[in-house]
This record gives sequence, C-alpha cells and structure tokens, in this order.
Amino acid sequence: MNDKTTNPAIPVLSNLNWDLWSMMIEGYMKQHDLYPFISSTQAEPTDVTELKSFNTRKMKASGVLQQYMGITNYQKFKTETTKDDPREMWLKLEGHYQSKAISNQWKVYNDFLALRFKGNDIESFISDITAQISRLNAVGLRIGIPKDFEIHEHLFCENILEKIPSGLVHTREVLIQNRPLLVDKLQTLLENRRLDDSTVKIKSEESAMKAVSKPSGSIEPECSNGTHNPNATSHPESRCFQLYPEQKARMLKKRAKSQAKAKKAEAAGDDSSTSSVAWHIVKRAFSVKLAPNTAYLDSGASHHMISDRNSFSTYRTDSKCKIELANGKTTTCPGIGYVYVKTESGQSMKLECLHVPQLVGNLISEGRLFRRGCDRVRTGPLTANLVNEGETLFKINLTDQDVFVMNLEIVKGGRGIQATNP
Repeated sequence: MNDKTTNPAIPVLSNLNWDLWSMMIEGYMKQHDLYPFISSTQAEPTDVTELKSFNTRKMKASGVLQQYMGITNYQKFKTETTKDDPREMWLKLEGHYQSKAISNQWKVYNDFLALRFKGNDIESFISDITAQISRLNAVGLRIGIPKDFEIHEHLFCENILEKIPSGLVHTREVLIQNRPLLVDKLQTLLENRRLDDSTVKIKSEESAMKAVSKPSGSIEPECSNGTHNPNATSHPESRCFQLYPEQKARMLKKRAKSQAKAKKAEAAGDDSSTSSVAWHIVKRAFSVKLAPNTAYLDSGASHHMISDRNSFSTYRTDSKCKIELANGKTTTCPGIGYVYVKTESGQSMKLECLHVPQLVGNLISEGRLFRRGCDRVRTGPLTANLVNEGETLFKINLTDQDVFVMNLEIVKGGRGIQATNP
C-alpha cells in the first residue's frame, strides 16, 4: 500500500466553519490511521521499534492539525503542551469553537436567524438548515419544547440587546459588559442608563476631541431659579447646576485650564515638548493626508471617524454631533452609520462610524476595538497586529512621529456582505 499522502481540500479553520473543518480533519485522520491521536490519549509502547513508529505517526497527526488550523489559531493555542501533542491541541480547538458561553451561543443562534432561502434551490436550503442545527447543538443549544419555560432567558436578553439603537453607544457597552444578562438585571441597567435615549456623549481625552449629540431641532428643557426641571434630559438632578452651583464652577475651571493648556501647547510649536508633540500627532488626522487604504489608530478617540460619505453602507442624520478640538476650533459631524472594512483574512467587518468630512486621514478608535475583544500583538520593533480570538484583523505600524497607522480597506456598498462584528 502506498502511504504517500496528498493535499486534501481542507479549508483553513475559522470562526464560521468548525463543523465542516472538524469533519474533514477526522476523515483525513481516519484514512491515514492517525485518528486515535486526536480521539483519545494514547499510551506510548514499550518496544523500541514500536515506539519509533508511534512517535512518527503522532508527529504526523500534530502536523496535520498545525497545517490546517491556520497561523492565527496556531499562535493562539500553541503551548509547550499542545505543540507536539495532537490530542491536547484538538481539545483546545474543540473547547474554543464549541464554547457554550452565552455570547458564543448568541452568535450561532443569530447566524441561524439570518439564514435565508436562496433562489429555488431546496437541496441547498436543506443542507444549510442541517449545518445550522449541527452548529446550534455543538454550542449546547438543544432544540425542543421546554417544560418550565418557553424562552431561554439569556437568548431573550441578547435579542433585546440587539434592539438597542447603535446611537446609544454607552448603553450598549454597559449591557455587553454585564453578560450573561438576565431580565431583571437588564431592566435595572436600562433604567440606570435611561438618559441615553436623548443624549449620546462620545468622549475623547488623549485625542483632545469631544462630541455631544442631540436630536436636531430639539429644545432642551431648562432648569431655573434654583430648581431642577424634571423634564431635563441633559443631566440628572444630582448634577443640576441650579441645585449645585459649585459643580458648575468646578466644570468651568477645569474647562478653562484644559483650553489654556491646549493653546499654550499649540503656540509653543516646539516638537520637543511632550504636550506639543501629542497635539501635533493627534491633529494629523485633520491635516496630513494618508496613503490609500490606511487610517490612524488612536487610543484616545472613543469613536471611529470616516471622512468620505460614500464609504457608509447605512447613514443617519437624525443626530448632529459637534466636535470640539483642543485648540477651541469646532467642526460638525453631519451623520453616523455603518462602514464595512476588509480584514486581513478577506472577510468584511462592520464598524459604527461618525462622518467627519474635514478629516484627511480616517481615524479608528483602538479603545472601541479593545472593548470588543481586539488586542494589539507586537510582531516587530515597529509593527504589530490587531487580533481578535486568534485571528489577525489588521496590520499596524509605528510612524516616525510615534503615531500608529493601520491598513484599512473600505468595502464601499458593503451592505449584505457576510461580516464579523467584534
């Protein structure tokens, strides 16, 4: 028998193809008598000749996994224990891609809800349904009629979370931080964040930008004569300047100090000054044009900002944002919406972005990406990758001005493209 192996058509493992990938890997292992090395822990034989053959086959099994799991998975799961032990590596992969965490269950369940009948191909639809059911079962979601309840509470709360408008930035983030959600907890959190239904604050400290969004044309109820107006939506009673004038004094003093510091830094114009350099780098997004398919990566900006209106796949103008720079100048954000960008794997990712026409260099918030599970992983003296769940999303590098720039290819008209949303 010729034991020469050929390269099978096994795809690289990703977040979306575990069922297919694991089935093909298991089949390949069985064909080449390697399956026992991933299905159970094998005891080493005592005979020297048998031990040599055993180690060779074990290394082949390890090599198959390493070849087809892809570089991002290998970097994430490689340890001294797993790198040469196919059983340990298999358990790591299986545990990750069949995770029963509610956030992973919701992703799989949401994929099922998004499934649509394509054309008139019933056979393809049956295949898609079968694959989706298999994925649901793999992450611990059993399909049946429950005896003591009708709706899974965690999935119900995740569905409510999806209904929160994208404009309520902080409300969504507070809910995400408190996963797994229960109905009582969710209602309490929403009550605590109820002021966000009319005001969205987007803070930015290091980038010296700030924006406050209100519905256009709205008139804010005012407090007066030392009393708080219960209809006021811009602040709670505990922060009412009419009741607590000392708070206003502190705020004005802090604002004046901040503006004075910014003006001093700008006037100095000395790049050896820390504050001057910091402001010089930040304002590059407004003054220095970047190369195509690149963007500034800013750890201080709390929102992604895109200059080209045509980059947006969805767009809303019901909220107007006034962006104030540290030098006192202001610009207006005319709208907000979703922009699709291409990751290193070729998939598209959906980002909620402010539209800032005055930008000559798009600005991506590292803080927002970090909150959604993205990490910066150094790959060289001046280079790094932005990684999510072991998958490289974007490549970044440090410029001569000590500011991070990242690869960012925008997929125009990206609506309908299968997308990840870290």
